[in-house]
Amino acid sequence: MTSAAPRRGISPGAGLAALLVAECLVAVAMLALRQPEGVPSEARLKVVTGVGAIILAAAGSGWWLSQAAGRLSATRPAVAVAGGLAASLIRLAVPLLLLGWLQTADARATLPAPLRTFLTETLVTSYLVLLLIDILLQVAGTRRLRPTEPAVSDK
Repeated sequence: MTSAAPRRGISPGAGLAALLVAECLVAVAMLALRQPEGVPSEARLKVVTGVGAIILAAAGSGWWLSQAAGRLSATRPAVAVAGGLAASLIRLAVPLLLLGWLQTADARATLPAPLRTFLTETLVTSYLVLLLIDILLQVAGTRRLRPTEPAVSDK
């Protein structure tokens, strides 16, 4: 009779749920605490919703990919490293592309300055909070279990 190996770390579903809860808290805080002049409440709601969805998709994809790559670390370390790098690229590239677009002349011509500023603040706040949660999940998910039996050497 074999017993299942103990699960280590945090399940991908629990990690995605933690990211979702964190983004919801950021959205509520941005809507309740940040009310800049010149930005109507309808526009604030659209900005917070859009940025939250984009950042959450990037963070969730990065979390899922890093978890999938982590499961392969024992048998295929090169795939695990490549997966970790790809997860970091996804987490970082999406917000940076949006932030880069906000610095262009097209964004300056399209969006009023207060809206652009609020969009940038929301983007940076969402990104940093989800990065913090992702780091905490990675640390909590990679804690090592102590072996129950001493290792046998080949002598």
